[in-house]
Amino acid sequence: MYYHAIVAGGYETSALGNYAFVGGGEQNTVSDGQASIVGGEGNLASAYRAFVGGGAFNTAAASRSVVAGGNQNTVLTSLGTIVGGKANRIHNTGFAGFVGGGSSNTVGKSRGSISGGYMNTVTGIRGFIGGGLLNVAAGLDTSTVSGGGRNTASGAASVVSGGGSYYDGNYIGGGNIAVANWAAVAGGHSNNATGELSFVAAGFRNTAAGTSSLAAGQHAHATHNNSAVLAFSSSGPNCSSADTGTVNLCTDNGLYVDGGRLDPLVQKQHGLDIAELKNSTSQLTATVADVAALVELENRADAVSNVENLLDQQSQIDKLKGQLDGLTTALDYSGALLSEQDAVVLLDFEDGSFMLVMMTLMMMMMMI
Repeated sequence: MYYHAIVAGGYETSALGNYAFVGGGEQNTVSDGQASIVGGEGNLASAYRAFVGGGAFNTAAASRSVVAGGNQNTVLTSLGTIVGGKANRIHNTGFAGFVGGGSSNTVGKSRGSISGGYMNTVTGIRGFIGGGLLNVAAGLDTSTVSGGGRNTASGAASVVSGGGSYYDGNYIGGGNIAVANWAAVAGGHSNNATGELSFVAAGFRNTAAGTSSLAAGQHAHATHNNSAVLAFSSSGPNCSSADTGTVNLCTDNGLYVDGGRLDPLVQKQHGLDIAELKNSTSQLTATVADVAALVELENRADAVSNVENLLDQQSQIDKLKGQLDGLTTALDYSGALLSEQDAVVLLDFEDGSFMLVMMTLMMMMMMI
């Protein structure tokens, strides 16, 4: 016997606790004190002061838990609340969690909340998802995904505002990811904010990996700390940061300020024309190549000349040796003997004293 338990109406309804209340509906059951079900079908309020407003097959299974309506919604933790929708769930680890509506959304950490959408999941304390589909708020604390599809905020206090994938028979585009603490992605798809305090403004396939870095456009890669990359080129390789504390801007057709193209103005201020400079550089490169070729030819010519000089000197030496051989033969025939002093003179032949040798030989022949 339960004190002040009330069943106001309905079919196969039960109030099985003190001060329990069932307003009506079908096959609704209250099984703990001061719990209540207003109406609906197949609902269960099985904990102290649990409440189910209506809908079908909803369960409020923790103290002071609330399921206002909807279908197949379940609250398993104290002070958890599901307003409506279908197959939404607050786990027993999601103390004071909240789901506003949508379908198949899950809160798994305390004070996490999901406003709506489809198959969104909060696994971080005080994480928040505004809507969209297949989004995850998994940061240690206060990570946020406002909407979009397949986006993930996994750093503490990280934010993904939206963008990512959408479904049109197939998933189009990749999700955005804010991995690091205080990282943020504003929109677009397939963007990654992986550095602390990093920010990806929009576009696609951008990465802000450095601390306090910024990337925007397409294929922008800010990999250095305190760097910014603005990539607005429709073709070509990635636009990447140059160094720490730098800004790199990549465009197809120049930079404009107040309707005027900035890069020609910069060229004018510095007395430069980039097109002419490029042309001059090309000409200079060609000239350097020509000079190098001429130097190579000159070096070869010098080498040939040196070889010719050596050959000419060798020819003279051979000629002189022949003359010496003739004189030596003549002296042998005459039987003359050379004195030691004469021999010394002949030894000087190699130093070019040919005339002195000739004079000595002639004097010796006259003495015979």
